[in-house]
Amino acid sequence: MKYSIRSYNRVTKFYDPESYPFHVPENTINFDTDILDFNVNTVEYEHINIYKKGIQLTGIEGWIEYDTSEVPVETGSILGMGELLQIGKRTAYGLGGFTTVGKVEKND
Repeated sequence: MKYSIRSYNRVTKFYDPESYPFHVPENTINFDTDILDFNVNTVEYEHINIYKKGIQLTGIEGWIEYDTSEVPVETGSILGMGELLQIGKRTAYGLGGFTTVGKVEKND
């Protein structure tokens, strides 16, 4: 949550000063919620740069389902910021992209 806000503030500081800074109460970003289910795996990719040199990249991909019954309503908007701007610390590699979705019914 904090990193979604940080990414948003980093962009709006220069490109939309009227929306900068974005602040939320501490209890909106610091809360615990239970993980209901997950499937997260380590993945490796080889990136070929412009000099035809291969670079091995290791990361994770997958999904996590959380119990959101006690999560503040603003959380969806805040995570949406991170979805659009991605998360990293001014580096080429960071958490990268993620997507938030509503309740998805499983087909058993």
